[in-house]
Amino acid sequence: MVFVLNGEYQSDSSQLLTSLLNAMLASPTVLPSFEKCDVLAALIFLGEGSEPVSRTTIMKELTLKEGPVKTLLKRLEQNKLVTRVGNKGHMLTDSGKEWNGSIRKTIVDFKEVQAPGVSLTEFAYAIQLRGISGLIDSGIEQRDHALLVGGSGATTLTFEAGLLKVPSVSARVIDKKTLKGLLS
Repeated sequence: MVFVLNGEYQSDSSQLLTSLLNAMLASPTVLPSFEKCDVLAALIFLGEGSEPVSRTTIMKELTLKEGPVKTLLKRLEQNKLVTRVGNKGHMLTDSGKEWNGSIRKTIVDFKEVQAPGVSLTEFAYAIQLRGISGLIDSGIEQRDHALLVGGSGATTLTFEAGLLKVPSVSARVIDKKTLKGLLS
């Protein structure tokens, strides 16, 4: 698959994704008040349906204020990833759909789950990522970033060779009941 960013064609999607996210946050004056994860969430959210999505709906879904969402949508439009459909809202362009497909190869699923003993709260959001366990060091980095964007924390788990593990803590697997719940 070949992607276009600012008129340049590239085929390395992971390097290009990093370039896109950096371009979305770059500013000669004031940095935007959205994060890289908001860019990814917007692309994924806009790709879930076939109808235009209003700015208000995007604000609620991403839990961002109007200004950051306006800036985010403007930058997605500048990179030809979304288009405005009259007063109905925004939807992905063909290029945006390709990006969404590429992102979804890594970000497989995300949903609210019950994970007692793993989460600090009764309900938590699980994000299933594929093919990146080698990039996880201790999991502390993910927790720190979750705190920076307003989360109450993050527990990073890896699933390798049929075992669910907490990186850098031990090779011990999570109990079978929790494993079954998370995998379901």
